[in-house]
Amino acid sequence: MFFLLLVRCAVEELSMESVCDREFESSDRFFYYLGKMSVCEITKLCNLLLKRAFKLWWRDRRNHRPVFLAIDTSDLAHDGRDTEYVHFTVKKRGLKHSKIKVIRFATISIVLQGFRLTLSVTPVCKKEKLAVIVERLVKEVPKELRVRAVLMDKGFYQSTVLKTLEEHGLKYVVPVKQYEEMTLCYHVAELTGVWRFPYTINKGKPDSYTINVYLEDQGVDSYIGFASNLDMTGRDFFTLIKAYHYRWNIETGYQECNEYRVKTRTRNHGYRVLAYTIGHLLMGIHNLTRKNNKVDVTLDQMRLIFPLLLTPIHGTERITKHLSITY
Repeated sequence: MFFLLLVRCAVEELSMESVCDREFESSDRFFYYLGKMSVCEITKLCNLLLKRAFKLWWRDRRNHRPVFLAIDTSDLAHDGRDTEYVHFTVKKRGLKHSKIKVIRFATISIVLQGFRLTLSVTPVCKKEKLAVIVERLVKEVPKELRVRAVLMDKGFYQSTVLKTLEEHGLKYVVPVKQYEEMTLCYHVAELTGVWRFPYTINKGKPDSYTINVYLEDQGVDSYIGFASNLDMTGRDFFTLIKAYHYRWNIETGYQECNEYRVKTRTRNHGYRVLAYTIGHLLMGIHNLTRKNNKVDVTLDQMRLIFPLLLTPIHGTERITKHLSITY
């Protein structure tokens, strides 16, 4: 019952309390039992929910081909008290910079052309190392899924992160950071014409790690580059750019998840994880609906469809001239 109420909250962008008042139910019992659970327990159950969405996608044998995965983090503004899950970040508006509090989540998702499906979410604690977060996310990837490569942004360009992925037998593509030493390598490549070379991150330190770097000249003193352990035999730099473009689906996905957001000001971080996961779950169902229908289903249309799916009766409802739903 409370799960269905949470879905209504996400679809209508309301709080649990306001929906319970309207449905003549009390949210006290829900928050009482939720308060007895740890954040880790709730996160584990949330990822089980996401696995149900994956199983729906996996039923179609056409989806059994290798896919790209994307790992990323997202921040939600927070104006409550400080906890181990509250981070500080800088918000830029024009020339002004302000320090704000945020709650951070990390996700790993399937990313295809115009499609994204979240496989796992995890809250990020203060000072938690990225390698630990990546390890946690990778362990949630279904065993039957074949992975072409894991795509990450520049923030994950760390020796420990890349080493963790390789230890799990995964390929990766991540942009290199353009600091002074990498710029020197770029100038050497200009002179030698060798744009692919091994490079050691944190050379001489205990966490050093050797990667393959691929650079591309972009004009006068301008270049782009990727670190990857993909087999690039017979392939050019465009292969990496094309692969990395799939990661942009995750940015669009975060915007769509915000459209399915449960409003809350609770201090219970486990509930925040649950609300965040519900948004990703509904976004995944929305993407599955669009993928499996010839007619594109808009956000407004999906808001009309979800209440019909939650009703215990059966019937057919026309959403638009070209779209009807049988439930």
